[in-house]
Amino acid sequence: AESSAQKKVLVLRAFYSFNQSDIKFVEQASKLGDVYVLIKNRESVENVKYMIESIRFVAVVRVVSKTLQSEIASLNPDIFYTDKHDETQKQWMESKDIQYMVAPQTTNDDEKRDPSKSMDELKRENVELRKLCTALKSLSDSVQVTNNQLKKQNIELQKQLVNCFSMLSEKMTEDEEALNANDDEIDHNEADENEDESACVICYGNIEDEQDLMRIDECSHQYHTECLYQSIAADIFSKKAPVCAICDMDGKQVLIPKEMCTQILQSKGDEQMLQDYQNLSTHNETHNDI
Repeated sequence: AESSAQKKVLVLRAFYSFNQSDIKFVEQASKLGDVYVLIKNRESVENVKYMIESIRFVAVVRVVSKTLQSEIASLNPDIFYTDKHDETQKQWMESKDIQYMVAPQTTNDDEKRDPSKSMDELKRENVELRKLCTALKSLSDSVQVTNNQLKKQNIELQKQLVNCFSMLSEKMTEDEEALNANDDEIDHNEADENEDESACVICYGNIEDEQDLMRIDECSHQYHTECLYQSIAADIFSKKAPVCAICDMDGKQVLIPKEMCTQILQSKGDEQMLQDYQNLSTHNETHNDI
């Protein structure tokens, strides 16, 4: 026959306040075999698990991660030890060949201690309480260390955030100055536009080859073929009809003629961009008809 020390004794209890009666309950179960404790998964489960593991009578502590029945089936205990009778629970245990046992009633924590209790028993209880206090102290120290580390990390993050805002402000100032300088340069180039009619309005370079000249008749702005291609491609990528970039900056919408767009895209051999442009043109024409 199997000895009681080899038997698995499954313990199921709430362990909400975790007092002396809980320790007494586990101690009683340990007299029947190795104690396996199941606890429900809740907010403070790790703290409860830590305290139960500190009891010398406990062999294994598990947190219920599945259904209770599947957890019990995986443990395959010999005895199910509980503190209150449940007939439905008993029938289920017995159907699984698990011995169902109910613990004898113990005195409440607020009742007076039995004066007949032996000194050895009092000493054992004292040892268990000391272990529990040590475990709680260790847990408290760990929480304190973690809090201090988090405070230091928060301070460092705040410093980094302040530095980032400072760097961002400096960068925005630099960008604003560069933008103003660029606006001045654009104004200057526009002022000289009439003096140099062969200059591209995008790169301001001279258009020496007549075949490389692209002029939009409606606004008379002229471009290098490559510069106008880049402007057209940017508009198509943005899902909008290609327009004169210079007029667009002035708040005017001057469409680049469809024939000019098609000619340039075909000359570049950009079949995908040409297809996107044709789809975009079809969509815009349909929208305008509506």
